[in-house]
Amino acid sequence: KFDLHLKREHLGLFLSRCGLKLKKGCVQYLNFLRTFQDRSSDGITHKIISNPKH
Repeated sequence: KFDLHLKREHLGLFLSRCGLKLKKGCVQYLNFLRTFQDRSSDGITHKIISNPKH
């Protein structure tokens, strides 16, 4: 629906990095957007930048 093409095994890894899980086979897209767009230390961007394994 949103043109994010990931293999099923990669989707789980991606969601766990974002702090999200599948719920009834769907991603809580609004929660993803809120977390992704959050520029504070709680947001995804900050976590990615601060993680040396990324």
